[in-house]
Amino acid sequence: FMEKAIEGNPRAESVHITDLFAEIAGISFDAAADRKPDYRVKPSEAVWASGAYPRNQLKRACIQVGASARIRRYPLGLVGEVSRMLIGRGWEVFLMGAKGELPPKKKDVTSLRNLTDDGLSFRQSCAVLNTADVVIAPDSSLAHVAGALDIPCVALYGPFHWKVRTAYSPSITGIQGNNGCEPCWHHVNQARQDHFPARCPSKAHGFCQVLASIRPERIVALAEKVVRRGPTRDLGGKLA
Repeated sequence: FMEKAIEGNPRAESVHITDLFAEIAGISFDAAADRKPDYRVKPSEAVWASGAYPRNQLKRACIQVGASARIRRYPLGLVGEVSRMLIGRGWEVFLMGAKGELPPKKKDVTSLRNLTDDGLSFRQSCAVLNTADVVIAPDSSLAHVAGALDIPCVALYGPFHWKVRTAYSPSITGIQGNNGCEPCWHHVNQARQDHFPARCPSKAHGFCQVLASIRPERIVALAEKVVRRGPTRDLGGKLA
């Protein structure tokens, strides 16, 4: 029973979730054991993604725009700045997330695709993600899928420390926000909708000020530094 394995557990502040789940389940393995997440894009899914979202000569960045809790979301205005900077530097940008996470677009923007309106399933989203040269995401699902697929990922962290969350995913490089109150390790109770700690200054603003301290130019510089180079992926989502 893994409920509350992380939420309210002080060991989750220093122990990776993989090790913590194993510890609770009574599973032991030696220090050299492979703890990297495992996810596979099916060949049929890869063929679908390449047909539905064909590559051009531009580098492709997939950006996850949301997360299940507001405290883990990078502000949308700053997501827009990151997107504009990347496009200006010759990138193609895919905005990914659940339907309705972005407001209706006012006009078409060259090299920008809003996939939140496409109604993609989780597995379809992962197949599209597998076509990217780099992923930019908060502490949420697609960052961890990128880690499992060995896709370079710039992960944005505020309330949790990125190294504890991503230690076994070498392709993920985290940026830790910094405004003096991080990490707070706050977990949201969806029933209470307590998206921020009771005395958190961010509560009045509706977004995490720690995450907001991460400047878009820093994200773009790191994305261009870690961008995938060399061998391309085969249809199974592994290095060819």
